Parts: sequence; C-alpha cells; structure tokens
Amino acid sequence: MDRTKDLCKRGEKTVLVKKPGAQIGDDILSQYAKVEMMDPAIVKYCKIYTEDLSERLGLNDASLPNSVAFPALLNPMFGNEKLIVESGLMTEMQYNRAKSRLLQKMVRILDRKNPITHGSMGCRSDLDSEDEGVEYTMNENYAIAEKEWKLFETFKVKIHRPSVAPNTAKTLGTVRKILVGPLDGRGEDLPSGKNLADYLDKCGRMSLLRFYQDHRERYFPTLWIVEQCEEPTKVVEVGCERFFNISGCVSSEKRTRLGVRTYERLAMLAVMIKKVYIDYEWVAGEYLRRTKEKLWDTETTTEALKCFNLERMIDAELLGTAKPKELTLEEIVDE
Repeated sequence: MDRTKDLCKRGEKTVLVKKPGAQIGDDILSQYAKVEMMDPAIVKYCKIYTEDLSERLGLNDASLPNSVAFPALLNPMFGNEKLIVESGLMTEMQYNRAKSRLLQKMVRILDRKNPITHGSMGCRSDLDSEDEGVEYTMNENYAIAEKEWKLFETFKVKIHRPSVAPNTAKTLGTVRKILVGPLDGRGEDLPSGKNLADYLDKCGRMSLLRFYQDHRERYFPTLWIVEQCEEPTKVVEVGCERFFNISGCVSSEKRTRLGVRTYERLAMLAVMIKKVYIDYEWVAGEYLRRTKEKLWDTETTTEALKCFNLERMIDAELLGTAKPKELTLEEIVDE
C-alpha cells in the first residue's frame, strides 16, 4: 500500500495482488485497473517464511530479544505500554519483561557510577507468578532508574506525538494503530521545549540518538547511555554473511588447485547442504549398489578416496582437533 503512488504512474497496467480474505478499502481498490488473488502456493510460502522468521527472531517467546524490544520502548513515537500492547507489537508479558530488563540495564550503569547502597525491603512487581511476594532489598539506584523511566513516559503521551498523514502512513498493529510516515502536523512541545517532529526525517523515522543526546544532561542521563549501546544493534536477515564465512572455510590453502567453478559449487553446496533433507540410508545403499555393480571407475575411486581423506584433514585443522588417520576404501565401505 505504501507503493500505491508509484504503481499509479504505470497507468492501466496496474494490478493489485491480494491475499484471500484480505480486507482492502474501495478507495485503494479504485486506484488499480485489475485485482487478482494471490496464488495459494505463494500464500503458503509467506506463512511458512513468517513462522520461520518469527521463530528465529524469538517474536513469539515470552521474552522478546532486547534488539527487538528495546527500540520500541525507547522510541517516544510508539507510545506507552497500553498502545504498544493493544497494537499487538508485544504482549503484556513481553512488555513487562522487556521493561524489567531495560531497568536492570539502567541500574547496572548507575551501579558503575555510584556505590551500591540498599534501602528498605519491598516486593518486586515484575517477577513471575511463582515468585510473587518474595522479599528483596531494593537497590537505591533502581529507584533512580525507575524515576527516570517514569519521566520518559511523560514524553511519550499522545499530545506530544506529531500526527502522520493517513494516506501516506504505514500502519503497525492490528487492534490499535501506530502510524509511521511523513508528518501531517506537529505535536505539542515537550517539557524540555523540544518537539518530537524535529527528530523525524521525511519518511517518519526517528533519530533516537539525537533525541537522547539533546536530553542527556537534565532528563535522561542513563537512557542516553543505554541508547548509545543499543544504536549499533539492528535486527537484520543477511544470509550472505553466513555464506561468506563458510566460503572462507572452503577456500583453504590446501585447496589451491580448485577451479573457480568448482570452488563456487563447493561453497554453495556447503551452505545449502544443511537446509536440504538427506536420506543417509538411501545414499549408503546407492553407494554400495554402484560399488557391487562396479560402476565406479578405478582411477576415479582412488582420486575420490584421496580427496575424502584430505577433506577430513582440512576439517580437523579448521576445528583444531587431532589429525585423523587415512581411511582405506574397505574401511569406508564397512563404515
């Protein structure tokens, strides 16, 4: 939907591909010359990919990873707990646990600055149900961190958040909506005299580093340090980085005679092999069948055995393990 304007420039050839059951307004549908249903195979792939990505990023876990949760907590444009939970970005448990971890991080920063002192006994409200009522000695720095956090929440209220043009906004959430996009109007100035709109670019993305830098002295000295720690951490899916690492292992000094094409195929196979289902019994049976039927060329078999033993030696060097003994063809068949 955020590409609607670009698609409209293509004239009568514009086509909207929608999922079965997707509800799209008439104002959007009228901008397309044709509407088609998404192929069931693509719908299934999208669902599997989303489930796999959610599992790897831990989006359905009781505790979200800090790299996912902290940006939402530290961004004033995402609002307070009620908006974040009701929009579906986090569950209430995920929010409380993320907030607890953030406060703990602030306390550790304060502890490094000031000696740890203890106040009166109290009960933690952010523990699991089985731990409720457990008495603990409160670190006074925890009270300082909590006070700073509560002050920050006053900066996140609706009157301070600038409005976003609905027709150009990206919508986050399901029940309640969080709009992100080009600004349509400015909110009220913050207690510091600054305005949140000044920290947003033309796409509606907020520069958290500039925001906390401007408020580090009087308002958020600890959150400023937290934000500096979190700024370099981004959640990305870059499969090529893993491919480069494995390719480096394939490019060993003992494999200098590899041709470029063979090297490329080995590197790709090394990455893909773990994602492909292999029936080891079938492979062993096929190997034995070809051996019994003498389908292997003697020279090819000898070369294959040399390469296999060399690969075992290279793997041992890369892993830092003891050098393995060379296997004979009979030992491999027996195995």
